[in-house]
Amino acid sequence: MFCTPEVAQVVGGQCTLVPTRLVLALCVDSTYLPEAPPSYTFRPWPGRMDGFIATTHWIYANSLIQRAGYERAHGKPELARRYLALAARFDPHIRQDAIPPLPLDGNAIVQQTATVFNDVNRSLGGIGVGGKNRRE
Repeated sequence: MFCTPEVAQVVGGQCTLVPTRLVLALCVDSTYLPEAPPSYTFRPWPGRMDGFIATTHWIYANSLIQRAGYERAHGKPELARRYLALAARFDPHIRQDAIPPLPLDGNAIVQQTATVFNDVNRSLGGIGVGGKNRRE
């Protein structure tokens, strides 16, 4: 069975959550499930940034970051690094000084997304741990 991270918090229970593509697999045991890194087609909206666009970048990257953590936990650091490198490809290169005031919590979402990508890029550079899911 598959679900999104939000649903997994409710129905996950005793299951092992395995990141796979943009969802989580709910597994009855902790057996390693191999998976080839995905090849997504992603067309960003150039020159525009708001909470919705930042969230789209974050969703794709976060799925790869979570898989990187899974691979690292299963003794596959090179594959984990490959997943982090794929996540970095979704970096919208947010410039905080170019973001206007946004409605609702748009500015906070954009900042959280920028922080996630800063962590990923630091991790790939060998500095820090990076890859934390800041939206939980």
